[in-house]
Amino acid sequence: KMQAYCLFIVLVTIIPCFYCFPLFPYGTGNGDNSFTDCDDCCTDPISLNNFPYFGSTYSSFTVGSNGIIILDGCVTTFTPIAFPSSDTPLIAPYWGDVDLGAEGSTLFYSLQSGPSPIDSIAGFTSTEWIRATWETVGFYSADNSRQNTFQAIVATDGSSSYSCFVYPDDVESGNINGGLDWTTGDASEGSEGLGGTPAQVGFDAGDSVNFFSLPDSQTDSIRAIDGVLGSPPANPASGVGTNEKGLFCYRIDQTTISCDPNLSPVGAICPDNYVVDANTNCEGFLTTIASATGCSSSVSHSPSISSPLSLGSNT
Repeated sequence: KMQAYCLFIVLVTIIPCFYCFPLFPYGTGNGDNSFTDCDDCCTDPISLNNFPYFGSTYSSFTVGSNGIIILDGCVTTFTPIAFPSSDTPLIAPYWGDVDLGAEGSTLFYSLQSGPSPIDSIAGFTSTEWIRATWETVGFYSADNSRQNTFQAIVATDGSSSYSCFVYPDDVESGNINGGLDWTTGDASEGSEGLGGTPAQVGFDAGDSVNFFSLPDSQTDSIRAIDGVLGSPPANPASGVGTNEKGLFCYRIDQTTISCDPNLSPVGAICPDNYVVDANTNCEGFLTTIASATGCSSSVSHSPSISSPLSLGSNT
């Protein structure tokens, strides 16, 4: 692989999805830059004031086409590596072989100042934040027969940092199989977007020690984290069901990745079918010193949302 680039009228009642979290507003109309027509590429470096991550501080970032945000340089590796194998600190909302040369594929990204849209969730006030949205992106080689849409918001106040990953459902993404419909590019031994080495989701400190890997990473089940099992279905035994709200938020400035059950407005930032333990960690989600434990799916945690969230529109 070369690196680069009869008419029936039907009346229906619309029922809001109380457990589906929408994408935060993005796009050029919201101050984003757009990136298309490349494969295995990165944006130019963008300066940060002071970004703490896994106990270290960083002053710049790039956004990689393959579903990652890099805090030191550029990573063009198209086959995702299981954490903690990276030698570069990175944030991976969905690391897989995206091909922005596939028709309709766009990466939107920006660095913004002031409060972020996840401040009310994290319970702090950020001073700068990154937004990256991969919109209807296809996979290598320039194949859009299956498309993925997902988003990362990364925010800091200079001492604390938080990140939220958002995976839209079938309604918002416009895809019957949900926002995530492929896992693997052809050059990663995939076939028609599946098989081979599937996508990796999580955080890597780049020190071969500290990392967090979302359960089901590098399995076909990873594409069910948007709450839609898809067709063919991801493994239903993974514990990820159709009530999954598609929102994953973490505190990421310390050497452990953690969540807080008192976060608002959606309650504990644990996905449905995972539980919050007595130590206020999402059970199976707190990872230290390369010890990723399995998630418990015996208890379902549902967010306490009484009305649909309105976050604006994308342009």
